[in-house]
Amino acid sequence: MLFLLLQAEMGMAFATDSHAARHAATLPYMLRAPAHFLLLSRYALPVLLIAVAALTACYVWDILQRRAKVEQEVRVRTHELDMALGSLAEANRGLEESELRFRRLVEELPLAMVVECHGRIVLANQVAVEMYGVDPVAADRTYSMMDFVAPDDLEVAREIVACMDRGEEHIAPLEGKLLRADGNALDIELFPSSGLYSGELARQIVFRDITQRKRGELENIRLSRAIEQAGESVVMTDAEARIVYVNPAFERISGYSRAESLGQNPRILSSGRQSAEFYAAMWKKLKAGESWTGRFINRRKNGTLYIEEATISPVVDREGCTVNYVAVKRDITVETDLQEKLNQSQKMEAIGRLAGGVAHDFNNMLMVINSYTELLASSLDEGDSRRRYTEKIHRAADRSAGLTRQLLAFGRKQSGNLAVLDCNAILGELSGMVQRLVSEKIEVRCKLTPGLLHIKADADQLMQVMLNLCVNARDAMPAGGVLTMSSRNCEDEAGFIELAVSDTGVGIPEEARTKLFEPFYTTKPQGKGTGLGLAIVYGIVQQLGGYIRVESEPAKGATFRVFLPSCSETPSGKAQAQTQAQAVTNPAGPCLVLLAEDEETLRLAIAEQLRRRGYQVLCAANGEEGLEALQSNPGVQVLVTDMVMPRMGGRELAMEASRQLPGLCIMLLSGYAEEHLDPVDCNGCPVVFLQKPFTLSTMVERLEQLRTSV
Repeated sequence: MLFLLLQAEMGMAFATDSHAARHAATLPYMLRAPAHFLLLSRYALPVLLIAVAALTACYVWDILQRRAKVEQEVRVRTHELDMALGSLAEANRGLEESELRFRRLVEELPLAMVVECHGRIVLANQVAVEMYGVDPVAADRTYSMMDFVAPDDLEVAREIVACMDRGEEHIAPLEGKLLRADGNALDIELFPSSGLYSGELARQIVFRDITQRKRGELENIRLSRAIEQAGESVVMTDAEARIVYVNPAFERISGYSRAESLGQNPRILSSGRQSAEFYAAMWKKLKAGESWTGRFINRRKNGTLYIEEATISPVVDREGCTVNYVAVKRDITVETDLQEKLNQSQKMEAIGRLAGGVAHDFNNMLMVINSYTELLASSLDEGDSRRRYTEKIHRAADRSAGLTRQLLAFGRKQSGNLAVLDCNAILGELSGMVQRLVSEKIEVRCKLTPGLLHIKADADQLMQVMLNLCVNARDAMPAGGVLTMSSRNCEDEAGFIELAVSDTGVGIPEEARTKLFEPFYTTKPQGKGTGLGLAIVYGIVQQLGGYIRVESEPAKGATFRVFLPSCSETPSGKAQAQTQAQAVTNPAGPCLVLLAEDEETLRLAIAEQLRRRGYQVLCAANGEEGLEALQSNPGVQVLVTDMVMPRMGGRELAMEASRQLPGLCIMLLSGYAEEHLDPVDCNGCPVVFLQKPFTLSTMVERLEQLRTSV
């Protein structure tokens, strides 16, 4: 404003002077003109002051404006700086927290983590330290990753290091072995990568210990191989009982392949032999979380039945819920069959012992009957009608003796007259007899194998075995059919021959096959059979060291296969069935006989017969009494003793008597099979055996033969 006023005054002063007005724009021109100078001097000082003041005011105002702007800029810059400092502090706090979280994450990581820069491990978390067995960062020496690589993995490790040095981001995980500081090795799975650490390219690996997992995998492989190669069936189902796994043994035993079984229910094996109650009880136990053990009768794919012993167990998860069922099953068909045969054999053995004991005691009674019948007959005249009664009694006793022989054969207490036999010849002779026994509706065939091996047996017993089997075959074909007798050498069982009788009859039901050889068991109508035929067959075959197999199905006939041990001996000439009795015209003379027999009536009958023949007889009821009689009578020449007696048996008595009296003649009597007592056991004394029952005349004849043989 001051400047404007000054300018106005100066304009008015110069307005009168046109020349000056023309040059009023410049100060130097006014100074050069004197008039102007005077005018100027008049107003110069005020103007100057005003100008100075104006300039000063302008300067001050400009300074104030500039200051205001600077202050405003300072405030803005200060605010921005404060904001920047706050952001920096926040960033620093975030960086510290991030680094803390990273370190905590690295330390708390369940996996091992290691970082390496310039060939030196600069970071290792606690898991890595524990796995290494040393802290590679804090240790006195410098460690690199390669220091902990197993020798076998060095080549692979170098390739991985090269990939990390090239900065490759994606490196496939791999497995290897870590070598601990103590020299032990661990199986590890590692994940290598590369990245920046403190602004530099670094190698980084994350790894974990898989030693237990590898061991578990190895155990699983071993378990899997064991299950795959096991002889027992292994079946696994899901919770709904759908098959999810079967092993090869299941395929082999059941006939169903794995592809056919998966997704199926185990009831595909059901035979229908187990009741609904059976399965209900089984599932009740399994649903309760318990294992079940029992037996199944199952059906194979081809329809045949087999017996399995199974253990089924539920498999539960961590929550206790059943997720699978595992069954381990064993085919026990053969074992069950063998057990049944063993039970049958033991039962037959017990019955045989009973039959043998009964027959032995019965033989003693028959000996009494026969002996007194002979004595009675010898006391009667030839024309006496009472002799006919004694003969009938004697014939009845003989028939009873035949029954005891059958019982002894069944009980394997009688070996018979063993000889080497040609079975083909016997079957050939038997075929004609069988043809006469059967009706004209039955065709008899004989299939004999040339070169059949020989056996050692009693010919009469063998004939009885085959004849009983043929009679059974005949009865099984009331409407006619084919009866076949055959023989062969067993190639699958060396040392045995097979004699078989087959028929095309009604067959044998399964429930009857288990009882065929039991005494008095028969499927024939009342009065048509005694039930002893097959029992006697069984006893004779067992006695000869053989066995019998039966193959039969209803309406498809039956085959009885008799297996007997063969021998390398050749048959001798045809033995005479009986030795003709020769009258003793020149007996060796009377002598003293010691008779030891526990059955009193038989002892008295034998003693009476011997006395009638001119022998002197001492009697004893057992072995001990016999020894006492020998000590009191050293002149005894013949010892006749029963083999089975109380207190001391005949074997012990004979051996002791032979030591006391060298040259003593010994005759052994028994209702059982021949007891072989070697003369060596009796100090070289002659020994003979006489099977009960026998006639008194036969005993006397054998006694005379024994005396004359000395």
